[in-house]
Amino acid sequence: MSIRESRPTGDGAHVKQTPTRLDLYGLVYITYRGVENRSFTNSNMEKEEQKACVIEVQNYRGNNNEYIVKELAILDLSTDIVNYFLLKPPFPLEWLDQKSLKTYKWLFNYFHHIPWHEGFTPYRELKNILKHYCSQYDTIYTTGLEKANWLKLLTTSTVIDYTLDKKMATKESTTGICIGVKNSKHKYSNCALSKAYRVASQLKKETNTGFT
Repeated sequence: MSIRESRPTGDGAHVKQTPTRLDLYGLVYITYRGVENRSFTNSNMEKEEQKACVIEVQNYRGNNNEYIVKELAILDLSTDIVNYFLLKPPFPLEWLDQKSLKTYKWLFNYFHHIPWHEGFTPYRELKNILKHYCSQYDTIYTTGLEKANWLKLLTTSTVIDYTLDKKMATKESTTGICIGVKNSKHKYSNCALSKAYRVASQLKKETNTGFT
């Protein structure tokens, strides 16, 4: 597994662990290379295959029940490389109303364990990131109808609401590969990164279609 990471320190500098990876917006993110080679290829390479990816997120809810994305994983099905973003909060936690704050506490304590304040990517760039990466793929797989409909608002690519077997496990999902969130409970719970790998693994088993 190859991981490239640059995390901000308290004084605004960056601690670099292997070369820093920046996208076209100059945003810090982490790139994961799969432990296993899961390249989705087809022996018939004469015809051009469609490009596909898996997009998974973990989120909170705003006062209008809107998505507040905290964790974003985009897995390229031809290379098994994931671009991973941990979003900074769009506003202080104190701005949530009583209902939304109750939802936040439940999600943090019992679901994905991502602290509100953590993040290394500015939230204002979320739509730009999604539009940029979504434009590179013909087909996008994600889990859940609400998430699929949300992605459809941001791209003209085909978005598929994919059903993931709850028992599906991978080396990445069982070894706690995620290093983006400091809370140790997160990597073994509902993590966007490990879920993206699980979807990719299941797709590989179910289809003979090549992704390039």
